[in-house]
Amino acid sequence: MVTFDSLLDYHGNIQVAIWVRGEQVMVRRVGVRMWSATTGLPEPKQGKLKYAPRRYVNFDGFKPGLSVNEAKALLARASITFTETSVADASETVVLLELSNNTELHFFLMEGRPSLAEIQAYSEHEAP
Repeated sequence: MVTFDSLLDYHGNIQVAIWVRGEQVMVRRVGVRMWSATTGLPEPKQGKLKYAPRRYVNFDGFKPGLSVNEAKALLARASITFTETSVADASETVVLLELSNNTELHFFLMEGRPSLAEIQAYSEHEAP
C-alpha cells in the first residue's frame, strides 16, 4: 500500500490523501486549509478560497476565522449534530468540532480566539 498526500491547488487550499493498493485507489481524506502564516503565526486566509484561477470554494458561511459559536450556530441551523472537544496537545488545534458525517472543523488560536482554520472530511473506510 502506498499513501499519497498532496496539495491539489496552486493556492494551497485543498489537500487530498489517498491510498493506493495495486490498481485500487481510495480517497482517505479531503482537507481545506483556511489559514496562512505570513507573519509566522496562524491567521485566517484573506479573500476567497480558490482552487483554480477564478474558481472559488463556498461553504455556506463556514469561512476562515469563523468563531466556534458562529460555527455551532450554522451547524444547528442545518440540523447537523456535532461533538465539541477542547484540544490540549502539541497541535495547532485548540477546539475540534466532530460532525456526525466523518467531518471535523479545526479551530486554531488566531487573533486572540479559537478561529476556524481547517475542514477535514474523512472516508468511512479503514486503511486497506
